[in-house]
Amino acid sequence: RIRQRLRILRDGRPLWLEQGTLRGGSRQMSNPLGLSGYSVCANLVAAGLPTSASLMNALREACMQAADGCGQFGATQMKSATIVRWLGDSSEVARTVMLAAWAKLRPELLAREAAPLRIWNT
Repeated sequence: RIRQRLRILRDGRPLWLEQGTLRGGSRQMSNPLGLSGYSVCANLVAAGLPTSASLMNALREACMQAADGCGQFGATQMKSATIVRWLGDSSEVARTVMLAAWAKLRPELLAREAAPLRIWNT
């Protein structure tokens, strides 16, 4: 069983709330509203400035190229949060997709180089 909860606050007020529980062998694992039969999921939430339409298009293109036809990918702008998700069967492809998203988002939203995070190398 995996239990996940993500809460992002800004000035003490909720900006993004998400929670869920996955149980091995449950219908959630194969259900299209769950993992659709895939074994790997990856999520990236960038909270802060809204993402422009041109950045969202560039983000989607970069992530689709990184996924190279493997799994399912989506990127959504919701208020001041950009959410990138990937489902598939390869943790390496998941990492590649998330690095592609990071490389597009960080320079635009934070005006900082998108140096890979050390934790993503473990």
